[in-house]
Amino acid sequence: MSFKFNLFPTQPQKSYYPKGQRDSTSNSLFQLRENKKQQANQFQLRKDNGLGVIALPGGYKSKIFPKKNSNPRLFKKNGTSKTYNDGTGGRLRRLKARATSKSIPAPPKAYHDFGITAKTNPGGVNIEPTLIGNYTVFKFTEASNLTIPASAAEGTIEYLLVGGGGNGGACSNLTAVAAGGGGGGGSVLINEILQAENGTYTIVVGAPGGSTEMTLPDLTTKTATFGSAPTDVVNNFSNGGNSGSGDSGGNGADIGGARGGGGAGYLTNGGNATPTATPPGVGGAGGAGLDIGALGWEVSSTFVGAGGGGGVSSGTAGAGGSEVGGDGGTNSVGTAAVANSGSGGGGAGASPVVTRNGGAGGSGVVYIRYLTIF
Repeated sequence: MSFKFNLFPTQPQKSYYPKGQRDSTSNSLFQLRENKKQQANQFQLRKDNGLGVIALPGGYKSKIFPKKNSNPRLFKKNGTSKTYNDGTGGRLRRLKARATSKSIPAPPKAYHDFGITAKTNPGGVNIEPTLIGNYTVFKFTEASNLTIPASAAEGTIEYLLVGGGGNGGACSNLTAVAAGGGGGGGSVLINEILQAENGTYTIVVGAPGGSTEMTLPDLTTKTATFGSAPTDVVNNFSNGGNSGSGDSGGNGADIGGARGGGGAGYLTNGGNATPTATPPGVGGAGGAGLDIGALGWEVSSTFVGAGGGGGVSSGTAGAGGSEVGGDGGTNSVGTAAVANSGSGGGGAGASPVVTRNGGAGGSGVVYIRYLTIF
């Protein structure tokens, strides 16, 4: 009698299908259902993506999907998005919207599309605006006008007015050493906000030592006053001119050589001349101006309203404020301020029995801007 030992006994077949579907017939039917479910989902997704006509597997003819979903259990609505059965045991998966179906945002509203125009006056030459940040900016360097139509009168505008800078002081004492002080910067009205009115805004840009004005459609006027020139030379020196914004020029001195005080700027008073026991002298520096580029009115750093430097008969003349005010002269005429900066001119310096003129102040400027991108 022999015995056989089965070292590898038969193991129960492991099923990869749901319980109750272990026989081959059931398994085949289950797999068929799953295949059809996945195919139906694929067809439905293509239909929903607008493909409509597709080729069925196995070389069958093309089929046009019916308008209604033939199997509503394949997907369901979830708010404004769709979730679909992906054919793997009933698990739901949200499909991402195709890139082409993403909504395109509306372009930003732009007031310049409403027909706001600006021209030099007289002459009628168009003034083109500049887009700076989120603002459309018009810059006026001469007499001009800006017209706002009724369609744009629903918004607001901002304006910046700069008066003309004062002229530098002249040396007019013919009997003694003399030095004129620098003129002060013009006044600055900034970030004033107005409800836009339908009509024409008339603009007058101040010449050196003159006011800048803007007359609104209702005939009210906004004014930026001018910086003053220094007084005539008295006792061999003069003080710097005052700013139209209220700052004071620096004090001159005649100890150790005549020299003038610096003109006032928008941000600071003019510098005082430096007293010394003996020559040479040091003139007062011009007061600092305001950087309107940093405030979004210009595309880069731009100063307005600086003071001019004081002149000297010998030694070191005062520098103009913020590099736009005129430098003082050393036994020479003063330097003119930068045009359209509203800054003061430099004071003159002279030896006895000589008359020299101070530098011209800078003319004013006007800016008008309105929000373009929201």
